[in-house]
Amino acid sequence: MPARAAGHDSLAGIDLLDVMMIHDQRLRPASRDRRGALRWETIVPAAARLVVGAGLLLGAMGQAMALEPGSAPADRPDDAPDLRIPFPVIRAAGALERRGKPVLLAGVVVTQPAETCGDDADRWPCGQMALTAIRRFVRTRTIECAFVPAEGGDAQGAKCSVAGEDIGQWLVSQGWARSDGSDYGEAEEEARKARLGVWSPTRPGIAKQALAGAISEAEAAEAAVRVEVNLSSQQLTLIHRGTVVANWPVSTARAGKITPTGRWRAQWLSRHHRSSLYNGAPMPYSVFFNGDYAIHGTNEIGRLGRPASAGCIRLHPSHAAVVFDLARREGLENTLVVVRR
Repeated sequence: MPARAAGHDSLAGIDLLDVMMIHDQRLRPASRDRRGALRWETIVPAAARLVVGAGLLLGAMGQAMALEPGSAPADRPDDAPDLRIPFPVIRAAGALERRGKPVLLAGVVVTQPAETCGDDADRWPCGQMALTAIRRFVRTRTIECAFVPAEGGDAQGAKCSVAGEDIGQWLVSQGWARSDGSDYGEAEEEARKARLGVWSPTRPGIAKQALAGAISEAEAAEAAVRVEVNLSSQQLTLIHRGTVVANWPVSTARAGKITPTGRWRAQWLSRHHRSSLYNGAPMPYSVFFNGDYAIHGTNEIGRLGRPASAGCIRLHPSHAAVVFDLARREGLENTLVVVRR
C-alpha cells in the first residue's frame, strides 16, 4: 500500500504526497480518469534520487521534483561496484574507455595494439591479436569495476570483471597481457610456461597451418599457379603454367606490422570476405595462404605500390579477381604463394 503523509492537499481523498514503488521507480498519484482510476506519474528513478535539506527531492538533472518528508538516501551495498560500463569501449588489452577517459586495469601491463612479438621472420602482431581476444571475450557485456589508486595521469586504475570473471586475471592467464608485479604473478608464470599469447615465439594458431601449407622448392616447380610477391619492390608477379601473365603493384605490411616470408600452398578462398580483426574491413577475392594472411582486393588503390596493410597482400580488386579465379580453376593444391624480401 502507498505510504501516506497526512496534512497535505489531496486528490479525491488521496494525498498528493502518497508515494509508492513500482519496478524500482517512485510514483505519485497525479489524477483520476473518467472511471475514477488513479493515474500515477514518475517522480524520479529511485537509483537517481538525492534528498537534501528538509526533504527536497532532486532529479538526475538537479530539478526539484517533489517533497518527500522524512525520506533518506538508501545505503549503498558494500559490494556495489564503483563503476558499470555497458557496451564497453576497449582500446587495448588492459585499457578501457568510459566517456572519453581511460580506465586502466590494475595489476596488468597494457599490451599496446602496435606491439609485435617473436623474432625476425617469425615476428607477429601480438598487440592487435590481444586486442581482438579481449573484445571477443567481453563482447557487449557490461563491465563492473572497483577503483584502486593509480600513479600519475588522469587514468583510473581498476579491478574490472565481466559476468563475475576478473578481466585482468583472464588476460594474464591467456597470455594477452603481462603482470605488473603487483598481482597475477602465478597466472603469468603458467602462461609463460605454456607459451600462450605474447609468450609464443610464433603467431598462435598459425604454426600448424603454415607447416601444412609450406612446400619444398621441388614441389613448387610443379605448381600451375605461382604468385610471387617482392616486399622490397611492392610488386606481385603472376605466373600461370610457366608463363608470366602479369606484374602488379601491391601493398604489404606497414611499419609495426608483419607480412610473413616463405612458400605456401593456397589454403582457402573467400569471394566476399570481411576482416574479423579490423572492424569488418572488406577483403574481396581473398586467397588465404597462411592462417589469417591473404592476398585480396582493396578499396585503397591509391596506396598500392607502398607498404600500407596490416599484414595481408593488397591488390587492385580487378587484379585480385584474376588471382582468385585462377586459384579456383586450378585448385588450391596447385596454387603457390611465394613471399620474399
